Amino acid sequence: MAREHRKLTISRRDALILGGVAVAASGCQTVGRFIAGESAVVASNLNHDPKARLLHRMGYGPRPGDLEDLGANGLDDWFDAQLKPGDDPLELRMAVSAMPINQLQTWDLRDWPTTRVVKELQTSAVLQAVVSPWTVRERAVQFWTDHLNVYSGKGMSAHRLPNYVNNVIRKHAMGKFSDLIKASAKATAMLLYLDQQNSTPRQPNENYGRELLELHTLGVEAGYSQKDVREVARCFTGWTEERRFWTQQLGNEDGVRAKGSFRFDPALHDNGEKFVLGEKIPAGGGIEDGERVLEIVTKHPATARYIGEKLAIFYAGEESKSLAAKVENTFNATEGDIPAMLNTIYESGEWRDGPPIVKRPFDFVVSAMRALGATGVGNGPVVDTLESMGHGPYSWPMPDGFPPEPDAWTGSMLGRWNFATDLANGIPGVGTSAKSQLDRWKGENAAENAVRSVFHQTSSALEAGRLLAQIQNPDLTDAQRVALALSSPEFQWR
Repeated sequence: MAREHRKLTISRRDALILGGVAVAASGCQTVGRFIAGESAVVASNLNHDPKARLLHRMGYGPRPGDLEDLGANGLDDWFDAQLKPGDDPLELRMAVSAMPINQLQTWDLRDWPTTRVVKELQTSAVLQAVVSPWTVRERAVQFWTDHLNVYSGKGMSAHRLPNYVNNVIRKHAMGKFSDLIKASAKATAMLLYLDQQNSTPRQPNENYGRELLELHTLGVEAGYSQKDVREVARCFTGWTEERRFWTQQLGNEDGVRAKGSFRFDPALHDNGEKFVLGEKIPAGGGIEDGERVLEIVTKHPATARYIGEKLAIFYAGEESKSLAAKVENTFNATEGDIPAMLNTIYESGEWRDGPPIVKRPFDFVVSAMRALGATGVGNGPVVDTLESMGHGPYSWPMPDGFPPEPDAWTGSMLGRWNFATDLANGIPGVGTSAKSQLDRWKGENAAENAVRSVFHQTSSALEAGRLLAQIQNPDLTDAQRVALALSSPEFQWR
């Protein structure tokens, strides 16, 4: 069924032309194999230019002019600067800060429809990933958003998510791992998502304690027991949300506490003695019990190993024991400094030589918009596309975050094709189209122009002769050639 925002009408003849070219370009593969099967052979040679590979692996791919700038300034200097991100452009900061979700306090959002809150959250996530020059930070934000996933559809979690995204994920994505975990532990979005507000001394809720150990820090293979999970749950009893009447006027040791913010309630805390991972936590500790648990788990050797492995796979595309060990060592040496771990991955060079990584729908949409120089997101079409492909930000219900495996995303090819067609013809509010980028490459033939406008490289440099041959079809328009380049196997990998 056609989406309302699309103004382009594709005739039956156009559909046959495009369909025939797409099938030919994919080697007569099924839609799933087009992304995850034999097309990997094509992708194995992609982005062998280290500048392009770096931008795709550590960020979301190049915007117009990025490859030229990277060539002029050098990879090392560019990456060093990316590890110390500055302010985003004024226009981007103004657009994000003007969103009502970033203007209102957590409690003030409670009467808003969940769908509106989520739509603005998703729009903000896409906009910053597309427009920000600090693409390494934006890639890290994606990683930690999945690592510390909060599902917007659980209860009132969505109304707490703007504060969580801004003051936990984005604030600490390029900081210290321990600060990130401690901030997430006191984020009401996380606490409500994992039912921490229902935890009492008589019935400690184990949801948060289990995910803290299994997903956030130690990893499932760290050897902790069910008794450890229960003891951790006891330590976090009393960690809840401030909801008392007239709270805004109540003073405490931290000053005035806003409704919807974190609160420790001594009346709900289990004051007994606990043992966590072999360490004794004395009775009567109060809020310090939970804080001590956070110290234990963020400094545990299993955490450094687990985070090292996960980062290595995310950026290098394979389970590299040598790279995982290097990142683990950096974690231990720097007390979990995230930029230092990213720098270890960069200096290893394994991002350059690792196997191709399939672009999940969010990666595909963002990299396509960056490739064509988008300056906006529009009023709904982009996030609607991500939702239709199953990758709308903050919409994964399980605490483990969106799956990284290619097999999870092989059903999204039709959605990618439709989005590529829309983007090439111009989506209102996005600020780009095929024509705006093709104008940069005047003088080349139409098919070569299309390849360059998408990949910012020549077809010969990409070794994309098959793609070039397919989009030479004289029946294709310029926009159709660009759409097919965006939909090609070559563009589905990073």
